[in-house]
Amino acid sequence: MEVSLLSVSSDVKKLTKRIDDKYRRQIPFVTSRALNSSAFDARSAVQKALPKFLDRPNPFTIKGVQVGKSTKKKLIAAVGFASKTFGKLPRNAGTAPAEYMKRLIAGGVRKKKTARGIPVPVNARLNKFGNLSRNYLKNKVESPRSFIATIKGTEGVWETRGRGKNKSLRLLVSFKDRTTYPGGLFPLKTIVKNSVKKTFSRNFKKAFKDAIKPR
Repeated sequence: MEVSLLSVSSDVKKLTKRIDDKYRRQIPFVTSRALNSSAFDARSAVQKALPKFLDRPNPFTIKGVQVGKSTKKKLIAAVGFASKTFGKLPRNAGTAPAEYMKRLIAGGVRKKKTARGIPVPVNARLNKFGNLSRNYLKNKVESPRSFIATIKGTEGVWETRGRGKNKSLRLLVSFKDRTTYPGGLFPLKTIVKNSVKKTFSRNFKKAFKDAIKPR
């Protein structure tokens, strides 16, 4: 799942055990504030963890880690990757972060959406984020040294190298009908859970102190 919910009911019960009755009406408000603070802390933890699990994640993926805020009537917060139904996507955004991150989180199969298939880099030069640049395939196909063909059962972008007797072919990008991802390549739920475990008590105490402070 590309969104992780924050669950703190047992923590709240422990933290409010000795609270004076006159302050108990503040508990939903305080809990909501603490949940939101903890969710933003968890978002930072997820963003910092991305480079440890992914090869040079791009800014779009990092900014795609977003928070679903709690209210005092709905004491649930969430941290996850932006999609059409969660968080905000930039106008004219391409594939939502949730779409490709869900396979790294939960596993799954990515199927081709075009007749040509999914481009998988083999000997292609990658950009600074470890991906094919947007116009890589177009530029290579237009190059006189490169072409798309199926050779020895492998369809892809091939490049000619050398001349005469030294002439050879090199596969730059292969096209696959599908690619399979094992689950757990990015442990979103664990990162969020560990972060909340570290920060919620502190955030709750601060929110409670602010709530009962004389105005």
